[in-house]
Amino acid sequence: MGGVSSIGFDELVGRAFKQDVEPYAYQRALAVEGFPQVLRVSTGAGKTAAAVLPWLWWRRFHPDKSARDATPRRLVVVLPQRALVEQTVDKATSWLDNLGLTGVEDGVGVHVLLGGASTDEQAWMMAPERDAVLVGTQDMVLSRLLMRGYAQQRASWPISFGLLHADSLFVFDEVQLMGPGLPTSLQLEGLRTVLDTGLKSRSMWMSATVDPAELATADHPVPTTVLGLSEQDKAGSLRARLEGTRWVEHAELPTQPARYPRTVAELALARHRPGTRTLVIVNTVDRAVAIHRALTTLGPAPSVVLVHSRFRPGDRATHLDAVLAAPTGAGTIAISTQVLEAGVDTSAAVLITEVASWPSIVQRAGRCNREGTDHDAQLLWMRPPGKGFAAPYREDDLTHAEEALRAWEGVAVTAGQLMEKDVPQYRPVWSELRRWDLVELFDTTPDVHGNDVDVTRWIRDAEDLTVSVAWRPIRDTDISEWRFPAREELCPAPVTAVRERLARPGQLARVYDRTDSTWRSATAADVRAGAVLVLDAGQGGYDPQTGFAATSTTPGARTHTALRGRRLTSVIA
Repeated sequence: MGGVSSIGFDELVGRAFKQDVEPYAYQRALAVEGFPQVLRVSTGAGKTAAAVLPWLWWRRFHPDKSARDATPRRLVVVLPQRALVEQTVDKATSWLDNLGLTGVEDGVGVHVLLGGASTDEQAWMMAPERDAVLVGTQDMVLSRLLMRGYAQQRASWPISFGLLHADSLFVFDEVQLMGPGLPTSLQLEGLRTVLDTGLKSRSMWMSATVDPAELATADHPVPTTVLGLSEQDKAGSLRARLEGTRWVEHAELPTQPARYPRTVAELALARHRPGTRTLVIVNTVDRAVAIHRALTTLGPAPSVVLVHSRFRPGDRATHLDAVLAAPTGAGTIAISTQVLEAGVDTSAAVLITEVASWPSIVQRAGRCNREGTDHDAQLLWMRPPGKGFAAPYREDDLTHAEEALRAWEGVAVTAGQLMEKDVPQYRPVWSELRRWDLVELFDTTPDVHGNDVDVTRWIRDAEDLTVSVAWRPIRDTDISEWRFPAREELCPAPVTAVRERLARPGQLARVYDRTDSTWRSATAADVRAGAVLVLDAGQGGYDPQTGFAATSTTPGARTHTALRGRRLTSVIA
């Protein structure tokens, strides 16, 4: 293994950022002591750099060759939200570019695990001997670790399974958002130890709010190595961020659901400050879209951006770039769901949020006055109206969070105070993957109906299940010429919403039949987590500005421009 000659970790960080910067003390500890099982640091403390750069130093620049050889060749960064994937990839690529480790024979690749006919995902599997940074959501990574890769062709399942389970360092970020994926990640780590994978892998779980005592399962004991912020971190360059405050205020809004979106939009306009960023974070995509629609109707001067999980990669990246861009002129108002509450490196002078579970409130607050330089930053919270207002959270969790926020009414609080606040929270009991479950997954043969073993209970809560949807002209089209959809085509969509759409008369849809690797007509029964479907572009269902729209019938789901040069030539403009 080649690479740049041995350099110190501090020098590596400076070269990676192309600035005269030093690593935080806890990041330096990772380079000195190695990776703990649990990393507990607050939001905005540089966790992405802490995942990538210490691994890179151990793998490529450590002065001891035996240490370099013992470091896994693959770094697998596992994220809870799709919106975080592109940002993480951009950062990792930039650091590697600055270090001269991309575009060279012995470089380090950066690859995205998002499914589809992606040459990017195939590249790392075709060159397993190369060092690589792999980035994906928990759905994509865990399904591959269970040999049922979502949005992946069947022939690739055993390949990604074998490679990922050997010689990989897994970094699971924002684990409080993983749901059933968290015990699955713990069990897989334990089972790799029990079964012995030959080439060793290891895992690190990162979160500002996780209790290490809760990271124990049947085959994975309570973690014994935990790293947090040191006193040096708290007194050093992180101090401003850690001591930054936001004033807590309850926003009293109408209880009628029909009036809610416009009232929130009016509140955002009233509190927005020109030349700054205002974030509005709500708990459901439907409410986010409704508030975005109300804001655009009001015709505000600020730029208005909508970000949620139901966009195709190109559109999602465009919207996220608009959110992250430095506000100018009248500023920016961004409306979002949970996709901005964790990991996204952005800050707002004003944060307007629906009450949510306490870990989510802590993460959202981390997007307000992130740099700690705004002494008048505001955190306004509101209770969503209507029946089932608590979804996707439990009502008692929201009640406890609301009580905590009321106690701080009119108080300027720091991120540390929010983290340390003891707020009761329901602890769900998830289905645990056991040894015999994993062994049974080695049989990838579908049943007589063409169905595969359902692994969703080990990956994502049932309310969060999605399928991958593409839009192509179907009517009067020879589908025998179709290729598997590219990653750029695929949009995550809720299982329930797609089923309801296909249940309506006259809907044209095709599903990729994994049994015989052909496309056939799809029905509601074919809509299962991990499935890949194609809807007719002429029947609507997608808008580049608002994303997946289950009830839309307006043609406009244009085939992604990345498909130019393929067999697909007819598109809907």
